[in-house]
Amino acid sequence: MGLADALGSFASGLRRGPNQSRKDGEDGTDLLVIGIDFGTTSSGVGWATAADIKREHINIITNWPGNKRKENKVPTEIFYEHGKTSWGFEAGKDCDPVRWFKLLLLKEEDLDPEIRSSEFVLRARQQLRDEGKTVVDVVADYLRCLWAHTIDAITRARGKAVVDVSRFHVVITVPAIWKGYARQTMREAAKKAGILEKRVAVGETCLDLVAEPEAAALSTLSEPVRKLIRDEVYLICDCGGGTVDLITYKIRETSPLALEEAVAFQRKVKKCLGRRWDRLSKLDINELMDNHWENGPKQKFSLDHDASYVVKLPSAAFSSRSVRNDTRCDPPIKNGRMVFTKDHVKDIFDEAIIEVDKLVDGQIAGAKRKGLQVTGIILVGGLGSIPYLYEHLRDRYRDSKISIFQPGGERPGFLQGQASQPERVAKGAVPVKVASTIARASYGVIYQVPCMPVFHRKDERTWDDLEHGYVCKTPMIWLLEKGSDVSTTQPTSCPLCHILKKDSGGTFAIDIYQCEEYPLPLRKNASVKRLVSISCKIATPLEEVPELFNRLGQRFRKLDFDLDMVPSGASVEFAVWAGGKKLGSSEVQIQYE
Repeated sequence: MGLADALGSFASGLRRGPNQSRKDGEDGTDLLVIGIDFGTTSSGVGWATAADIKREHINIITNWPGNKRKENKVPTEIFYEHGKTSWGFEAGKDCDPVRWFKLLLLKEEDLDPEIRSSEFVLRARQQLRDEGKTVVDVVADYLRCLWAHTIDAITRARGKAVVDVSRFHVVITVPAIWKGYARQTMREAAKKAGILEKRVAVGETCLDLVAEPEAAALSTLSEPVRKLIRDEVYLICDCGGGTVDLITYKIRETSPLALEEAVAFQRKVKKCLGRRWDRLSKLDINELMDNHWENGPKQKFSLDHDASYVVKLPSAAFSSRSVRNDTRCDPPIKNGRMVFTKDHVKDIFDEAIIEVDKLVDGQIAGAKRKGLQVTGIILVGGLGSIPYLYEHLRDRYRDSKISIFQPGGERPGFLQGQASQPERVAKGAVPVKVASTIARASYGVIYQVPCMPVFHRKDERTWDDLEHGYVCKTPMIWLLEKGSDVSTTQPTSCPLCHILKKDSGGTFAIDIYQCEEYPLPLRKNASVKRLVSISCKIATPLEEVPELFNRLGQRFRKLDFDLDMVPSGASVEFAVWAGGKKLGSSEVQIQYE
């Protein structure tokens, strides 16, 4: 996904976090929005002040330590040696940095089997063990380096005074398949990296995690060249370095995919070289991949051209000039070079594109089942910018009246069209919004009822002092059902209550459970898993909470509160209201399983 997507989807900057509200008189003129596209293989940063937003301008960082060329992205790699940390381009091609560590934020059971067993992920896990670091440590170390360079770049561009007085709104993109615990871990890493440290500026730094395909969709669909027609349905195919996310408007579903085209190229060369591959150093392999794949056919390959691609093999692969030819290989080695024809490169890409076809077909079929006709497929992200994928999908859907769009380059598309209405920027208005989203699971709570021996088993009975009798704590109330269409502007709000004891100090906890099966069980069973525990502390004095009495005349207080829920990708965002007030981040602690 592009930087413009990461920053652009929230570049008005004036979208408020779940626990923040704007004070009267704040007009957003002191706001500095920083978008971080934290990718599996490469990352990037864009930033904009309120004035930049009004001018439809996003600043993309292109100068990186250890690299003389201007690049929109920096490798998501980090290297530890003798207590020193190198990152990005600084890690160098002659070392073995930690790569693909972003994927380790997910539990193994939530990783696609292909990714779980891939060489990159297995190697990253081993390197973390060798360094004695957790994945949060490594992500925080990388983000700390990235953040320090970002602040330095903004300071050099606008001056220290501007940075010091600006309120930061930070947006980090995350895969749509990430569940709540992975998002929470990402927040922990960002905090550990110093991104949320207290600053001179008034107001806390606001951090938003936005689903990658949603950001790509908002940015792309808002381009002035895109003439949207009511009830049209677009499929966004966000093809990144490690995953593919698809989201269909109005279907709004996502699917993961490991992109193995780089691995396929390396496997092809390794097979041809045989034992000669073992003679190559890390530097040789890294240069081979960068020069002859990432910056070669991967970016240029097109079926409309019959160009061949020459891969110059490292001299270390050959012991003498007499063995620089090998016609047994496919492609053959001639004078220390391999010539990849169009068909060779096509075969490498097709390993990934076959899977893309399955995902796209599934999304289109899902739209049809809901009476919707996909009218356009928009390609974004690393692989999405490759001509071959565009040509492949164009030809595949030529007779289906589905248009294929492939935006060119990085551009702040989401901001365009707002300059003529600067007042909308100050108010947080945006040209395209995600009005609703689909719940990917059912969410509910356990409630307590008096025990009835006819209906409740012995193992379900629990003595309750306040009730002064046996109660059952297994019945479920389902607050939000899987497949429900939920408004993002008007969250699903559920009235709940909690019994506060004298020594509670105004604190209470809510356990939220999830289930992906249907029909939904009436009682907690093996299919019902605890998703999150939400600990709350109310500011309302305990004596102001309504007082009730049980059958023995004992006093207790019943707190009525509301729980708001908004699905976000494979996760769900929660907010708690009590006494007519939304509890802030210091009053609510959320712990995912």
